[in-house]
Amino acid sequence: MAENPEDGAEAAAVEAVQIPRELPTLYQWVAPDVLGAPPILSQAYLDEPKGTRVIFGGGELERRYRVEAARRGERVCFMNLDHPTKLHWLWVNEVMFTEFGIRVPFTEFQQRLLNRACVAPSQLHPNAWASIRCFKLVTEWLQLPQEPEVFMCLFTFYSANTQDSFHDFKGRYFKILPVGTHCPFWLSLEGDGRFLSYWTDRAGFDVAPMTYKGLRAHQKETVDVLTA
Repeated sequence: MAENPEDGAEAAAVEAVQIPRELPTLYQWVAPDVLGAPPILSQAYLDEPKGTRVIFGGGELERRYRVEAARRGERVCFMNLDHPTKLHWLWVNEVMFTEFGIRVPFTEFQQRLLNRACVAPSQLHPNAWASIRCFKLVTEWLQLPQEPEVFMCLFTFYSANTQDSFHDFKGRYFKILPVGTHCPFWLSLEGDGRFLSYWTDRAGFDVAPMTYKGLRAHQKETVDVLTA
């Protein structure tokens, strides 16, 4: 995306979302600095050709998905309350694409890792995405298999729901939506979620710690190579 987004980036979409009265109950577990971080990316900024290539990498995929700026009053942790059973959008942070080379659709490893960790993409702290990027590059270079269990044995996840900010990334979020009837990559053909698309207060809590002892033999071999 453009390096200097100030021109228009501060003007969020004009349509305001209606904040439900039960908001304190729904989101009281979210850190105040997350709820207090309004979206700053405009639709015009997101629609820049350079920006879409950073997100999708060009080609056919750009016609299967679209980006949408958050509405005034929305926050990155908000669920789709208009259609709560239809996961028709995915919250993402700009830094995932501009700093860490993530592209839409996510790789099979990235999807499996998010599923294994029980966390939405935008709920991961940028430091976690940096670790995922490094793991991908190193395993590809060494021609090693990419498995969530190996990653979780080597790295610790950090949530974006924390006071420890990554250089003001928290207002730079937006939505990714499928175009038409195209089934998005975060859903199976049956409509089941491949990983969480919305924030949850249970992120990571139900995931047992992954230890070296708990790995399979071939996974231990991968860890041995990576830590040699």
